[in-house]
Amino acid sequence: MSDTFNRRFAALCGVSFALLLFVGVASINVPHSVSDQEMIDWWSKGGNQSASILSMYALTASAIALVVFLSHLRDRLNSAEANAGNAMFALGLAASVMQLASSAAHGVIGNAVKVNDEPLPGVDALRFIPQLSYTFMDLALISAGACVVLASVAIRRTATLPAWLAWLGFVSGALLIVGTVVIGPLTIPILLIWAVAASVALLRSAPAEATAPRRVSAVASAS
Repeated sequence: MSDTFNRRFAALCGVSFALLLFVGVASINVPHSVSDQEMIDWWSKGGNQSASILSMYALTASAIALVVFLSHLRDRLNSAEANAGNAMFALGLAASVMQLASSAAHGVIGNAVKVNDEPLPGVDALRFIPQLSYTFMDLALISAGACVVLASVAIRRTATLPAWLAWLGFVSGALLIVGTVVIGPLTIPILLIWAVAASVALLRSAPAEATAPRRVSAVASAS
């Protein structure tokens, strides 16, 4: 399989991750600080139950797309320097797992009631389960922020992708980590911007076999 096809497929996965994550988050907005009856009424509506199921599947597909994208990015970095992208990929995989957990919590109520004809759970569960989903998403974003920072370090060290992507990654990763602690999932747009930018940079980059020799030459010249 050619490197050009791999880069195009990886870039498509990166953009798909961003789009699906946006859909998964934007498709449902569970109310906060409402009365018990208002919470029950909201979850009793079939449209809201369907939205939670849509959110679950979109977030699941997004997590899968992220792993595929980061897998290619890891291989690209490792082709220039052994193990350069392994730590980045490990944290990205952790972010994907946390996102999958968030997607499950997002859809469990709607899937149980609308698909499996289970009765609506008590109001405490209706309040708690969405908060569990948000907590997993917070952990996913913090892990993703660390992943982005490590990717930037590897990009600067290997010079396999443009320097501007590394600097964007340093800023984005730091904002993701700190911002998520302060304001929670509202930092998601930062991750979406980085994913699209990284996909574009990867798509427009030279083939891996062309960048590796340049990196070796640069190291040799420096020594």
